[in-house]
Amino acid sequence: MISIIMPVYNSGKTLGAVIEQLIQQTSNDFEVVFVDDGSADNSVEIIKSINLKNLNYQYIYQRNEGVSSARNKGISYAKGQYLMFVDPDDEIENNFIEKGIELINDTDLGIMGFDEVDVSTGNVTIAHQWHQNRSMNFKSYLSNFSKLSNLELLFSLWNKVYRLDIVLDNQLTFSDIRMGEDFLFNMQYFDYIKKIKIDTEVTYHYLRYNDGTATTNFHGDEFFCNYQNQKYMINFLKKYSI
Repeated sequence: MISIIMPVYNSGKTLGAVIEQLIQQTSNDFEVVFVDDGSADNSVEIIKSINLKNLNYQYIYQRNEGVSSARNKGISYAKGQYLMFVDPDDEIENNFIEKGIELINDTDLGIMGFDEVDVSTGNVTIAHQWHQNRSMNFKSYLSNFSKLSNLELLFSLWNKVYRLDIVLDNQLTFSDIRMGEDFLFNMQYFDYIKKIKIDTEVTYHYLRYNDGTATTNFHGDEFFCNYQNQKYMINFLKKYSI
């Protein structure tokens, strides 16, 4: 049922751990689409050493074109009914897939809790959770949009389950913007949903590293990236009178 899209770029140090967590999932009704974005380390060897009896996967290679291109390529190869996204330097609970399948059944978008972990200390710095398990129609979703946004549950990829047909039928793709590509993808997807299910349980652990990331290095395009994101957000708020 589920296609997990995982962009991989020189991820050899962390890839083995998340692969083991995928193998240990309580549901096996999924595939993993590894998209190697031109890695120069041992990432390909780690992936190709996986026994297909333990994990159903595809390996796709492309020249280095960035994470958005890799995700778009992964979507084009997906064979499942639904999409989930996992990054190779994060961690997932053993029921990540099972919970995703439970949430996406008879709905258009599933949203789970997630937390952020400081890698240097191993401490959870913040947990992003809704206060109750519930289903919402689109009108109710819009009325709760501000609360969900403030809890930071709306704009990341890793705590959600998407319908592949909505993505393909509406030609939704990831922008090549350096920061906030997940924000823009979600904002586009929100236009096509009628029903949402939310679960409070934390199933994904976003590992925050202290250096060498898009949010800790200055590149000079930060204003442009944020401007594009906020412009889309403002148009969405106006469109639905939020």
